[in-house]
Amino acid sequence: MLRNAQTVLAFLENLVLIGLVLGALFGFLRHRTLGYWQIAMIGFSLAVFSLVGMTAPVVGAIVRYKSPVLPFLFFALYHGLSYRFQGFIERQKWIQWLTMRL
Repeated sequence: MLRNAQTVLAFLENLVLIGLVLGALFGFLRHRTLGYWQIAMIGFSLAVFSLVGMTAPVVGAIVRYKSPVLPFLFFALYHGLSYRFQGFIERQKWIQWLTMRL
């Protein structure tokens, strides 16, 4: 199903999201506490995703409406990761390059 660059990028986005969710679950299971701001961000993201999924008639509209909410979800899940996994991510060279350039 990965026929062009656009589908590959969508696949990678979903893969990163699944990895963040699993990493955050392991972080929360290892006695990492959830802050109120994390609960609010995750709840807001899930509410917007469910509303968009139920009401958007076109796949392009789903992508357009979910893109402003993704940073909230990524930020909340990233801060829920275990410290070892956060350190692993921060040591990657391309992540360091991106943080220096953005």
